[in-house]
Amino acid sequence: MPTKGTTKRLTYNVFVRKMGDRYTATVVGFPNCTVEAASRSEAIERAREAVTEFVSEGELVKIEVETSSTAHSLRDFAGMWAEDDTFDEFVEAMKSYRREVDASETAS
Repeated sequence: MPTKGTTKRLTYNVFVRKMGDRYTATVVGFPNCTVEAASRSEAIERAREAVTEFVSEGELVKIEVETSSTAHSLRDFAGMWAEDDTFDEFVEAMKSYRREVDASETAS
């Protein structure tokens, strides 16, 4: 972690688009960080200045959060048939049945 007074280079994604005769640049992930300029390069530079000002007012940190198993209710089912020797057979039977149904719908 950089100590106070050191400089660290950070990289941000900026979405630039032409709107009429002006350019807008929006810093992805920063709410309300959109700038406008007459040229593309000026819009990008203004976005750089806006982010520099914004991050100088605080610090960027990474956090980890735990989620409950109920948040991903299907996670418990992932891989549940990995060791089932009959699963491939079951999938083939489903494919065969689906082809029969499709063929009967086409014939109707």
